[in-house]
Amino acid sequence: MRSFLLAILLGFSVNVFAQQTLKLSGKISNAQSESLSGVEISVKDADIKKISNIKGEYNINLKPGTYTLIFSLSGYN
Repeated sequence: MRSFLLAILLGFSVNVFAQQTLKLSGKISNAQSESLSGVEISVKDADIKKISNIKGEYNINLKPGTYTLIFSLSGYN
């Protein structure tokens, strides 16, 4: 039973690593270089949304390709 479970886990990890993903990261700031937290970052035509942290930083894991990012913050122009 243990070897069967180990074989399943090894097969799962191979599939996970076979799907290449890239880490997109950035920092959001205003014109005065002040960090903006709580900014919603969404990937157009995908169900991916993230929120910038208190330092204005965000990370998104994506498969290789071309994407359009949309940034929004309530009450900010």
